Amino acid sequence: MEDLLYLIEKLGVALAITSSTFAIAFYFSAIKDGVIDASEKRFMHIGYTVLRIGMGFIIATFVLGILKNWAAGNGAYFTELFWFLSLLLIIIVGNAVLMTLHKAPNWLAPFLQAGSWYAYFFVYTLQPGWSFLTLVLVYLLWIVALVVAFNMLKARLTKKPAA
Repeated sequence: MEDLLYLIEKLGVALAITSSTFAIAFYFSAIKDGVIDASEKRFMHIGYTVLRIGMGFIIATFVLGILKNWAAGNGAYFTELFWFLSLLLIIIVGNAVLMTLHKAPNWLAPFLQAGSWYAYFFVYTLQPGWSFLTLVLVYLLWIVALVVAFNMLKARLTKKPAA
């Protein structure tokens, strides 16, 4: 059972990071002409559907890991890394809900989504021995850099040529 949960968790991370990458690529492709048409929306919807499946796998295995370790009295499971990954999942889910409800700002939401998934992937994979505060500060710098860079790219892609 342990191996199956491990496999599902890894599959979830793979689906989430891959579909997040495609979601951003589809987004930039779609906004080039300034209008997101129906076919572009369909591709973006497919990406977000796969992303939600990956997120579901991660959350399910995360909750099962918490329950298993809590029941076993394994306090060592609840490290600063665990709390940081928990924070990232809260940010990712909250942002996804706001994006679905069309309540998230366009200058932030897609880039927060991509940046948070990449942060999750790197921290989950590399498991640096950093403190919670260091992880949060590096994450915030990462998100600010991505939001600035992606908005500059977005402005450049949607810039209309002079007539």
